[in-house]
Amino acid sequence: MSTTQDLIIYGAGGNGIKFFNSLKDNGYNIIFFLDLYSKKQEHNGIKIYRPHTSPTKNCTVLISVSCYSRQIADDLKEQGYNICLDFNQCLKRFPTLLNQFILPEKLLDCTNETKNNLNKIKNLNLMFKDEESKNALQRILAFRLAPSSKTYIENDWQVQYFPNDLPLSSVLKRPIVMLDCGAFTGDTLPIALSFFKKHKIDVSSISLFEPNLNNNVVLQEVIEKFTTPEYLLINYPCGVWSKNTILNFELGAETSHIVNTKSERSVQVPVVSLDAVAYGYQPNLIKMDVEGAEIEAIKGARKIIRQYRPTLAISVYHKASHLWEVAFLINDINPNYNYYLRTHGDLGNEIILYALPT
Repeated sequence: MSTTQDLIIYGAGGNGIKFFNSLKDNGYNIIFFLDLYSKKQEHNGIKIYRPHTSPTKNCTVLISVSCYSRQIADDLKEQGYNICLDFNQCLKRFPTLLNQFILPEKLLDCTNETKNNLNKIKNLNLMFKDEESKNALQRILAFRLAPSSKTYIENDWQVQYFPNDLPLSSVLKRPIVMLDCGAFTGDTLPIALSFFKKHKIDVSSISLFEPNLNNNVVLQEVIEKFTTPEYLLINYPCGVWSKNTILNFELGAETSHIVNTKSERSVQVPVVSLDAVAYGYQPNLIKMDVEGAEIEAIKGARKIIRQYRPTLAISVYHKASHLWEVAFLINDINPNYNYYLRTHGDLGNEIILYALPT
């Protein structure tokens, strides 16, 4: 393919380089990068500018930064960049980009796992309370069975864990006793506090579980920033699991996860059962994004789910089977829930199952 279209890539990090490699190989002309934070001056001979210093604003800008790409596109338009494509639009307009982000073997495993469990997925569909959840499931299914830019699962642009199209504010018990499992660097905390304030919901405590000690240092700084006499913020430097034990934890640049065997990149970390450490809090809201350990973590919260029926927001995208296994497990523990599904992230990430108590 040959084209003379001039393009600008926003983001000179990992995603931006993937955009560059794919587009360059397909004949597109990248005239420069835009990046707010990069310390590099250029990549492969292509200059990197801050948005306010770029030599032109008249070419199409491709946003390579995921999750926040629509907000970035809106900000750039306000600065005079007339044509800005968010991450979803980029993958739709330039189909070869998808190959840079999804490993073929991982996608094949996901496709096969889905094909082998279509009856379970059919039963899952019957559990959902609203049409948007059923539509989300169909979009996920279409992409898994025939992955392409045409079936690509788009970000729904809702606020993750607190989407405004769910009746969260009406079902949340008061005051809030929240468990944030997989707190990372505290990114969910200000979003949660903002939601509670907006809906005039009192907060008693928020417990934050994060086993990665590097993340935990930043998390503690965020906790200190938002600490007031009105509520408790409690930092647990550990992971969540089905029991209290020590597990191997592999550290990654962006994500970390539990592994079966020790390696050069792994460390041993404590993990706890929520029933063992938080049952006495009587939690009424649990957010969980624990990099594939969701099933074990839910097993470790059986008593809490059975007795207190907390509102649940659980990640179901780390493993293909979690899409249906998480809902079935929760339903086995306590059938008194309504279920909703939302697709908050790019590339099939940040798919969240919401279980709201009846």
